[in-house]
Amino acid sequence: AVVSTQSTGMVAIPAFIRHPAIEAGPSSLTGIPGIKCLDSNDSGNLALTNCSTGICSGPVFEEYVGWKNISSIDFKCGNCLLSHLQSGQCGECNTTGCNDIRIGEVFKCDNYSFLSTGYVKSRTRSKCRRKEGTPAVCHKPAKNARDPSAFPKFGCGPCTQEQLDFIICEDISYCDKTVGHSLLFVVIIAFVVGEIQV
Repeated sequence: AVVSTQSTGMVAIPAFIRHPAIEAGPSSLTGIPGIKCLDSNDSGNLALTNCSTGICSGPVFEEYVGWKNISSIDFKCGNCLLSHLQSGQCGECNTTGCNDIRIGEVFKCDNYSFLSTGYVKSRTRSKCRRKEGTPAVCHKPAKNARDPSAFPKFGCGPCTQEQLDFIICEDISYCDKTVGHSLLFVVIIAFVVGEIQV
C-alpha cells in the first residue's frame, strides 16, 4: 500500500474505529452513502474517491509505534478483510477522508536497560512515529522502577496513568540531542567566522 501524506482539505480526520472485541463476522459499522475514501483512482494513485459502500478502511497506525502491516493492507473504499480486522491491523471508519491518516515528523527518544542497580540509559535511541498534530513526548524510568519488567525499555510516547500512579514512569519533553548539537555547532562556527571577518 502507498501512504498519502498530502492534504485533502479536510479540517479534521477522525481516528479509525478499533475493535477491542471483534465479532465473529462482518463489521457492525454502518456505511454512510455519499462519503469519499482514500482509494486508488483510475490512474492507480491514491486520492479521495466516491465510496458506494459508505465505509473506508486501511492499515491501523499506532501512535508512537507506526503502521501495522501497511505492506499487505490497502487504503480503500470497503471493509477490511475479517482476518486483518480481528488482528487489529486494519481499521474502518465512515466519514469522508477518515482513512487519509497524515503522518507527523519522526522523532527519537532514549532507550533504557535494566542492570543490577536499576535502569540506565542505553546508547541506542528509538525512532518514534506519530500522526500529524500528536505531541512529541518521551518517557523515562521513575524512582519506583526497580524491576526488569516494570518499565518498557523503549522511551517513545507518554507514560500510562497506572505507571504514573505507581511512580515507575515519568513523562519528559522531547529533545533531539542530535539536532541540538548540530545547531550549537553551527552557532559556534558562525560566531568564529564573524570574529575572523572583524
